[in-house]
Amino acid sequence: MAISRTKKEAVIEQLRSIFADAKTIVFVQFDKVTSEEANTLRGVCVDEEVGYLVAKKTLIRKAFDDSSLAGVLPAMEGEIALAYGDDMLAPARVMGEQSKALDERLTIVGGVFENALVSQEEMRSIAAIPPLETLYAQFLMVIRAPVQGLASVLGQIADTKA
Repeated sequence: MAISRTKKEAVIEQLRSIFADAKTIVFVQFDKVTSEEANTLRGVCVDEEVGYLVAKKTLIRKAFDDSSLAGVLPAMEGEIALAYGDDMLAPARVMGEQSKALDERLTIVGGVFENALVSQEEMRSIAAIPPLETLYAQFLMVIRAPVQGLASVLGQIADTKA
């Protein structure tokens, strides 16, 4: 269904704002997702403070061309949505998790990371990065492992001497 010129201008303005302000933008193809699954996806995005906007590809291209971002948009087939946010990893991680939950019916097709266009493969690898809390826990485990090993060895030596 065609949308009015004023509606198109409003969407383009919103997209320009997203391209200017968001730290990470993920382009996702969602044409195989049911409306119920899409509603669940939107709920997850709200919970994770990730914006989710469905827009026509021509409007996305127009807003991108008006932005300060360099490069060429990836080939976008089917219905396209943008997941965006101020967190560097959250939009990619949420879309990656939802892609797995929806059996790859939601597909990451590319994105913008650190003001540069990235390919589908790069955005998928960004999506695989765990949350910051998990990274902190993993780092602490790496730091703790040598001390724990030393304590274990000293404990065994003390047992053999006793």
